[in-house]
Amino acid sequence: MNSRPASESNIRQQVVDVAHSLVGDTTRLAQELPALSLEQIDDRMDTLFADSLRQLDALGLRGPANQTPSSILWDIAAEQLQEGSLQTHARLKPHGYAGDYEMLYRICTFDVRGSELGAAFDRFFQRQAAPQAVRNRTRLMASHITQLAAASNSPLKVVSIGSGPAFDLCLAAERLAGDNLPCPHFVLVDIDPHALDFAQEQLGNWVSDDHVQLERANLFRLPKLKSLQERLSDADMIFCTGLFDYLDAGQAATLLRALRNCTHDSGEVYVFNFAHGNPSRAYMEWLGNWYRTYRSVDDLWDMAAQAGIASDQCEVDAEPTGVNLYLRAWRESHRQLY
Repeated sequence: MNSRPASESNIRQQVVDVAHSLVGDTTRLAQELPALSLEQIDDRMDTLFADSLRQLDALGLRGPANQTPSSILWDIAAEQLQEGSLQTHARLKPHGYAGDYEMLYRICTFDVRGSELGAAFDRFFQRQAAPQAVRNRTRLMASHITQLAAASNSPLKVVSIGSGPAFDLCLAAERLAGDNLPCPHFVLVDIDPHALDFAQEQLGNWVSDDHVQLERANLFRLPKLKSLQERLSDADMIFCTGLFDYLDAGQAATLLRALRNCTHDSGEVYVFNFAHGNPSRAYMEWLGNWYRTYRSVDDLWDMAAQAGIASDQCEVDAEPTGVNLYLRAWRESHRQLY
């Protein structure tokens, strides 16, 4: 039987208690760091956060409903929590939005930095299911691009929607260069000009600028941007790894329809979405105010149907952790298998 919701004053007191417990536990851990092995430090950090997040999650405040209580938590424990550069970046959103290119690049490269305590916080962040899922999907798309390019007898056009740091494209380009195979023409679409500049610089290690097309656009308006759709048209592959986490059902179906319409007759589309039951959700929301629209396998099938895609023209799968689902859709004349 479900317990009755806690009153606002009770919620506040419970959050305050958790915050003070975090302060005490992390302060003691910081004092003991010189005597602990890396494995012991990480075990302590796991235990410390597991207890705190369990108590916070039990309050039943998910999504933006925990925004105000999480501010209480952060205000009390800020001195300790800000030692962790990744959770601080998630919280402060220096580029103005969650999951920015810098954050994604650091996740993909398993970047850890700062003091001993800060590095322990960063390692905890990187061990979570959601960052692991991001790394998995990045490798997954790099493999699909590489295999598609290796099997093609003509130049390919690959489009990344919400391209961020384009780490997946960089991995694919590196592998293709190592195998002496031609690189596709990459089209990067993002609203953040700094993300596009960063991605182009990274890709420059493997491909010339004439293989890279940058498109700055408001991704939420893409279905209405006909001129942009024309520039994306005739694509062999279009993929979107992050944007659908921030769209409602109608927006998601509309964008999916627009993206598939930008592929040629043998093209395909991949869109990713975090699944319900994300084990990292409490950590992401309470410490980072990082909110997503979570979907189930059935939700992705419904999205495809609303986008006018028949069930025999798509499939739903997940990266190895099962945390990040994806929908793959193709045209009637094509069902490329890798």
